[in-house]
Amino acid sequence: AKVVGIADGTACVECEDGIDWSELLRLFHEVLPLSEIDASKLSANAKVYLVDTLEGANMRNTMHNRVKADAFIPAGGRPATINDSNWDKFLEDGVPSSKLIVEGANLFLTPKAREQLHSVAGCTIVKDSSANKCGVICSSYEIISSMLLSKKEFLQIKESFVPQVLEKLRLLAEREAKLMFREYKQNPRALPDISTDISAAINRTTDALHVALSKDNISEDKFEELFPILQDFLPAKIVETSWNDIREKVPPTYIRNLLATILAGELVYREGVEYVNHISDQSLSVMAIEYLDQRRSVDSLKRKITTGEELSPTETKTLVSLLEHGGARTAIEFGGIENVPL
Repeated sequence: AKVVGIADGTACVECEDGIDWSELLRLFHEVLPLSEIDASKLSANAKVYLVDTLEGANMRNTMHNRVKADAFIPAGGRPATINDSNWDKFLEDGVPSSKLIVEGANLFLTPKAREQLHSVAGCTIVKDSSANKCGVICSSYEIISSMLLSKKEFLQIKESFVPQVLEKLRLLAEREAKLMFREYKQNPRALPDISTDISAAINRTTDALHVALSKDNISEDKFEELFPILQDFLPAKIVETSWNDIREKVPPTYIRNLLATILAGELVYREGVEYVNHISDQSLSVMAIEYLDQRRSVDSLKRKITTGEELSPTETKTLVSLLEHGGARTAIEFGGIENVPL
């Protein structure tokens, strides 16, 4: 892969041969802007436009319309940069400068611009709510870490903590992507519409769980059963250093809200949008808690199978029944039993 165009607040750099990776990494590690790029590291075809002139600023602001690439990833910029009145500038003779847009920056495209680029130019667009979801999740890790750790304590574990956060984020991003394309396979439509449906399903389930997990609606014993879910969500280093401090340092309301969000994502990512949409508002909160209980039972069976532990006759019948009722549908979702990941 190569980067053929990149922009920041100071400049943009364009090169159809690809911009030197080592030079881009140098700027990153030294926390330098693009205006400090070493031109000697660029090919003869490269162009650098600084924003300290009107022409340079205009070239930077329109780079995405001009540079031809397989994918365009806006990772910053003003909201509605591509909007209802200028989306067609992304096209040349009806062909988009990039057929794939991944909105790493929130609200970079307006809804109508997404719709037009998809319907008129055939662009595949991964909406911000899916492409940038890890930004929100990372913020939640930052918040809970700031509650549990002093600056000194954080710096002591930073070297191992950050890779663990990245590992969690990659896993969560993969779940979002897999659900998005699974939903597309079942009901082909524009990906931004699917992203909106996923967000709506998670938000609706989260709202239901906020009610279900309130002190008035769940016993302390039941809440204690759910509490370890938070442990699985957190990076291992935080659990190792601060798990015993959570109840003292993190407000109970924050914990309950975080648990609701975690449980909602678990349900929607595993079972899909339509599964949740077919459950009434009145039943959703109760069902979500029950779902978790059943997941534990399934995980127990899975653990015994993977470790080679002998199943009881009842467990064997349960496993056969589960395969009979859901096995074929699951195989179809993976594109055939031969494609089920092992």
